[in-house]
Amino acid sequence: DLIRTCRKNYWGVFDEPTDSRTGREKTWIGLTMSTVEDIVKNIDLDAKDVNFRARNPEGESITQVVRGIAHEKLDKMMWGESLDADERTLCIDGTFVRKTWKQGKHLRYEPVDLLNFYIDTQARSIQDALRVTERSLTTPSALAKMSGWENTSGLAGSVTLNANDGDTGAMMAQNKTVDELDVWETWGLIPEYLVTGKKTDTRMIEGHIVVSGLQAGAPTVHLIEKNTTVDYNGRPVRPYEECRYAVVQGRWYGVGPAERLLALQEYLNTVVNIRINRS
Repeated sequence: DLIRTCRKNYWGVFDEPTDSRTGREKTWIGLTMSTVEDIVKNIDLDAKDVNFRARNPEGESITQVVRGIAHEKLDKMMWGESLDADERTLCIDGTFVRKTWKQGKHLRYEPVDLLNFYIDTQARSIQDALRVTERSLTTPSALAKMSGWENTSGLAGSVTLNANDGDTGAMMAQNKTVDELDVWETWGLIPEYLVTGKKTDTRMIEGHIVVSGLQAGAPTVHLIEKNTTVDYNGRPVRPYEECRYAVVQGRWYGVGPAERLLALQEYLNTVVNIRINRS
């Protein structure tokens, strides 16, 4: 609910857009948006900010070549535009989550909406949490092409699923023309017997579970496996990393500018609209 409120404050959305006494449309003071945009501008990084410097005179010529190649690669990746969007999300929500995975010879990454990401709110980090779960939407035809997944054929989707909010009761989706499936992906500690099928294997292991259709009305298990990805210390690694604007003790969610302005935003809107009505 706090994340939804911060987003509404950024966009200037009233829960009740008209004044019940006068019937006139309320006026929103864009404090949250202007503050967020000022901060994003100050912390923004572009390809031009990634520079290279020769350590000796003989390296000046090759440094110019490296600089040009790096800038061209970053431009093709839309690196600056991607960072702008991520920084804006960080300032509004207070926390930004990115998922990274290997596809062929390349690394791919994409942002994960906090309203589609579930974690113990008292966890120190994603890697330290008991387990985390991501919700996403895909089409039945795209799910059928997933390599290594089971039970992927003949699945029916829904046209009423909301891509931006896992809690459909809070924000109902508009009807679409293409069926979609809700996919739930869990990374973390799971009982070993879910992988081996032996009830005697009760110890907890780092695992990966994928199911779909919990909201589409046809729950289906696609994958249960052990997570074998480890870091240089041999510790299991989950494909998510978080960035927080300000870390608060005892709370996984970070505190961003939009949250800090909650009370002031409400005060300004109230005072301004009272004065307009009195005038």
